[in-house]
Formats: sequence, structure tokens, C-alpha cells
Amino acid sequence: MADVNVEAPRVSIITGFYNRGHLLDRTLQSLLKQTYPNFEIIVFDDCSTDDTQSRLAEYEVKYGSRLRVIRHATRLGFTRGMINAIENSDGEFIAVHGSGDTASENRISAQVEAFRQRPDLTVVGSHYVNIVESTGVKRLRTPDASKVTFNSLMRQNLFSHGEVMM
Repeated sequence: MADVNVEAPRVSIITGFYNRGHLLDRTLQSLLKQTYPNFEIIVFDDCSTDDTQSRLAEYEVKYGSRLRVIRHATRLGFTRGMINAIENSDGEFIAVHGSGDTASENRISAQVEAFRQRPDLTVVGSHYVNIVESTGVKRLRTPDASKVTFNSLMRQNLFSHGEVMM
């Protein structure tokens, strides 16, 4: 885990879980290994009934300075859960990360660098591998935003939610 660098813009990485405790380790371990020096991880638990809550409690004890858990009193659903987590974040950038997803160690660094190089950007994504859990099928997705306009994005989103930073 990298030391916090206050000169680097703060990134809030947000991920939400509902009854996916068996996927917490791979998701959180990939986020905790980020090379970027100044980030927080905010995980919301949307009233899981499996072992998500107890697993998150263990992570919270172990990585408390880096990881914050929000436990919903009632189910909010993914969208309202994300909005709530964003409202409780303190990052200059928000990185959305899907539950069960893994990230390359330089995901956050590369995305912040894209914003540094192009101050006109408002959102960045990345290529990703989509894995169908039930079959093990892996599909490389390579979204190309070079010709995307606001209007075209409003008609069709080329990113999945799990790899964007804004």
C-alpha cells in the first residue's frame, strides 16, 4: 500500500455490494494494490444478508485509514447507493469500481494522468475484460471515446460503470 501523497489529487474509489461477499477479497485486494498514492476506498453494503457485512468489518479494521464502509439501514439500490457514497466522499476525482471486478495496479494512476494531460476531459474509461462468471467466458471490451460527444453519450453509453473515473 502506497503512502499518502497530499500533492496528488485525492481519488475516491466507490464500489457497492449486495450479497456478493464471496467477491470482496478479489475486488478490494486489487484496489488496495493501486500504485496511485492518494486514494480512499468507499464500499457501500446495500443490506446484504450473506457474509458481506462481516467480511467488510474485517477489512475496515485492517485498512481503516484507507477504506470506509457505509452500511445502508434499508436497501437503496445501486444508483441511490452510488449517489450516497459520492456525497460522502472527499475526492477530487470519483472512480467507480464494480463489485467483483479487479483492476490493474495502475488503473487509478493512468486515469488521473489522462485528466492531467487533457484538462478538458470530464470522464475517462478503459479497456476491460468482461468475464461471464457462470461459464468462464472472457470478452475483451475496447471502448473508443475519441469521437463521443455529449449528445451521443446521452443516446448510448459506451462504458460499463465499473471502469469509469470522473
